Amino acid sequence: MEMPKPTDAHRRFENMAGNWRGAETLFPSPWDPNGGTATGQTKSRVALDGFTMIGDYQQERNGVVTFRGHSVWTYDVKDQNYVMYWWDNMGSAVNVFRGNFDGDKLTMNCTDYSGNWRLTYDYSNPDTLKSKMEMSQDGQNWAPFFEGEYHRVAAEEPKPAPAAAPAAAKAKKPIKKKPAIKKAAKVMKKKPAKPMKKKAKAKRR
Repeated sequence: MEMPKPTDAHRRFENMAGNWRGAETLFPSPWDPNGGTATGQTKSRVALDGFTMIGDYQQERNGVVTFRGHSVWTYDVKDQNYVMYWWDNMGSAVNVFRGNFDGDKLTMNCTDYSGNWRLTYDYSNPDTLKSKMEMSQDGQNWAPFFEGEYHRVAAEEPKPAPAAAPAAAKAKKPIKKKPAIKKAAKVMKKKPAKPMKKKAKAKRR
């Protein structure tokens, strides 16, 4: 049996994936009455032999991470549309967005307990990603929720682990030299030499 292969629709994930970072504008909403600006970053990669794309998103405001999200993308061959499953640190159930491309723009919609959401991605520039999200209570009148423009950035290389400190050499115990044993000098007593006996001269007869 031949295994399924990714379609041309799945292969679009290859251009969508990457590391994206850029500025965001947040419009006043029930969740943020004053709105403001933030920095958003998404790291996404193609997975499962090209059938899905997995992404991790975080938002920073004043140097502090204030929002995190996780997404899993696929293409529904039966319904012929893109599907994104989204979880975030707000603690709500998974949100499911569905939509399609019109040229290089992907528009997706989701309905949950808080209303209707419309998310648009513009991939017309390979190194710049523009996105915006809109919200609506009736699905007819839409208000901006946020807009962002992100640029493709190089992947951060993992920092090399610090080199392990060389093991301290074991201190060798100094070899203690045994103190030299002083031998008492032996006084050699010399015996007095015996006097030589003179041989008597033989008398002449």
